Amino acid sequence: MSTDDNDARCVPRPRAPRLLLPVALSPEQRAAVDDGGPGGFPPARSALGLRVALALFGLLFCVGACAYYAVSDRPLPAAVLALIALTAVADLVVIMRRMRRERR
Repeated sequence: MSTDDNDARCVPRPRAPRLLLPVALSPEQRAAVDDGGPGGFPPARSALGLRVALALFGLLFCVGACAYYAVSDRPLPAAVLALIALTAVADLVVIMRRMRRERR
């Protein structure tokens, strides 16, 4: 290997110019000229449809299991499952609010 080959590998690659934004832009203007996330990729989005499906499954499972344990006269597992079902309901409320906000 010659020294010329070593020198060629040490040359830094040119970087793409970055867009410099003035501080006085409003958030709407800044979003309009935003080139995305790191590397120019679009910003990450949450998979809200999957979260809805998982929360609904958890809610239905917990309600069914809670009813089973309540009929079987086992109050502690029924109470724990009822609490988890309430958490699933709260999660569904948060997801629906985010879905409405993203549609705007």
